[in-house]
Amino acid sequence: MSKVIIVSGGSDGLGLKIAQELATENQVVILAHNPEKLQKVAAEIHSDYIPADVTQYSQVASAVNQVIERHGRIDCLVNCAGIWAQGQITQNSEEEINNLLDVNTKGTIFLCKAVIPHMEKQGGGEIINIISQDGLYAKKDRSLYHSSKWAITGFTKCLQQDLAQKNIKVTGVYPGLMKTSLFEKKGVTRDLSHALDLEDVAKLIKFVIHLKADTHIPEIGIKHLSNTDSNMDDPNGGMSLNLDPDLITTQGTPQVITQVSPSNPVQPAADVVDITPDGNPPVAEAPSSQQESIAPQDLAPLPDENIPSQTQVILPQLPQDPTVSIPTPPIPPAPSSSGFDEYKPFPLPPLAPTQPTPSLSPPISAILSDESSPATESHGGVQPGSNFAIDSSSPLFENPDDVKPAK
Repeated sequence: MSKVIIVSGGSDGLGLKIAQELATENQVVILAHNPEKLQKVAAEIHSDYIPADVTQYSQVASAVNQVIERHGRIDCLVNCAGIWAQGQITQNSEEEINNLLDVNTKGTIFLCKAVIPHMEKQGGGEIINIISQDGLYAKKDRSLYHSSKWAITGFTKCLQQDLAQKNIKVTGVYPGLMKTSLFEKKGVTRDLSHALDLEDVAKLIKFVIHLKADTHIPEIGIKHLSNTDSNMDDPNGGMSLNLDPDLITTQGTPQVITQVSPSNPVQPAADVVDITPDGNPPVAEAPSSQQESIAPQDLAPLPDENIPSQTQVILPQLPQDPTVSIPTPPIPPAPSSSGFDEYKPFPLPPLAPTQPTPSLSPPISAILSDESSPATESHGGVQPGSNFAIDSSSPLFENPDDVKPAK
């Protein structure tokens, strides 16, 4: 379906190439401030034209109204009018500043302001702003030109938010260095051997315009494949499309990442052992004298495959000869000073008989070890008539060789 498309700056450069690419299938209306040149170009590409200075809102509004009167609607607006400048801002004259901002920034804003109400009435439309890679990156000695392009970058993104619910698509196009007369008009010679052909950019615009009504490309960039840091910019001055990190570093204080010193590591909880490969697990403390003995079944095996080879974990050492502890009776409390509590001695276990223990000759251990002794075989290791016997089950003795008088 044929669309009614307005192209600003359509008498020269990229604007002319876009209008020529679109005019074969659509009704194109080109705008420019030079009536004679505009009329000639329109006849060559078979398009309509309306003379208008985009820096003057009255002329812009009048041109938009004429398009509505002639063609009944405006389906798409392509903002392509623009001029170029270089140098530091102190080198740019007041006239140059006003002229550049009027064409590059205010011209785009004026046309959008005049066209949007008509698109709202007809239920939708599309706006394509030809910006530049200079609307994304910063470059030395380009403050004036870049400010005009960065302004339209922000303007485009805001329009996307404002008009999405009104079925109006807004796209920002960011081309790189192109083969145009933009620099010659300012008396600057540039090496354009690695610049974009205008036809490639025009075909990109045609592709965006002919997408489905519900398909939107918010922004899109295009550049020559050979554009690099070494050949993108002219050493004698000119437009740069590169990112200069020194000019766009963050303004805030950079974050500082604090590392824990190995000499002062963070101590984990006492019951936590870090066995991660990159960690430094703490060494287990040796058991103190006040700690209870640890039974072997209470010790869970550690996963040796997860412990770094350079780290040793010291485990508690079990006693070589475990012994049976004899419980000590509690000491009774002392009587109170008031005398009301009568002291009652704590009962002690009965004492063994006080008769003297006769010496054994030979010793009991020798008797027990002598298998040929008849006394051992018949009396369990005690000679007949003896008053002594071995009581190995008593908890008061730790060695079976110890004896006590028989009861």
